[in-house]
Amino acid sequence: MASEDEQLMYLSSGRKIIFLIDPDIQLLKKIGSTIAEKFVDYEVIAMDNLEEAREEMQENRPSVIVTALSFPDGSSSVEFMKDLKNHELTKKIALIAIATRGELEENSDFLERHSVEMVPKAIRIPYLLGVVSSSIQTASAVVYEVKNLEAGDILFQEGDKSEHIYVLNNGHLHVYKDKNGEEFPIADITERQLIGEMAFLDKSLRSASVRAVSNCEVIVLKLGDIDSFIKEQPFWLGMILQTLANRLKDSNRKIMELTSS
Repeated sequence: MASEDEQLMYLSSGRKIIFLIDPDIQLLKKIGSTIAEKFVDYEVIAMDNLEEAREEMQENRPSVIVTALSFPDGSSSVEFMKDLKNHELTKKIALIAIATRGELEENSDFLERHSVEMVPKAIRIPYLLGVVSSSIQTASAVVYEVKNLEAGDILFQEGDKSEHIYVLNNGHLHVYKDKNGEEFPIADITERQLIGEMAFLDKSLRSASVRAVSNCEVIVLKLGDIDSFIKEQPFWLGMILQTLANRLKDSNRKIMELTSS
């Protein structure tokens, strides 16, 4: 198994890549050139067999894979896609299957279960471009939800588990600590500020409580586990986040040592 450093480099090379896998060379040229023109910030890597694709996967992690389902040598991309979905490093790659309607129907259970986009073989380029565009957006999107608070509502309390980072879209929040029933103000949060990022990066419990002063709209960023989140970022951003997280842990440790001595 690759080391953590190798995994980080693999996940965050900084390159934006689309794999295009199909035994039809003419189709590869036609689709490949069109995709390259449409998505100019992406590199298109075209291959006519799955073995080459597997080898390429060792070096490059694409954001999107567009692949035929069947190949002249008898191989099927279904197994290839299963391997991708079962591996932590590649399970979030967006997949698009191009095949005859019969092949798509035959494999529909697997394709639908793993959210593989299906494009009929009698392909129309504009339709495929739309599917690729949608897949790129899905692959790079942050999962979030909007939370509405009324004045007096609590966003989170001291001691809560820190699973998310919040962004105050509008309104006014008050940050405070409660000591023996007495409230000590820490900060006031106004529009377009982050809340809860330190505890998330440090993987610690909430160190203070947050209450809505007025009606608020808060964006809840669901970033998942901090270690996995950092690994999924471009290399330079992953390094920055990892450095901030480590420095925050070190600062908190030193503060605890000073206050306990």
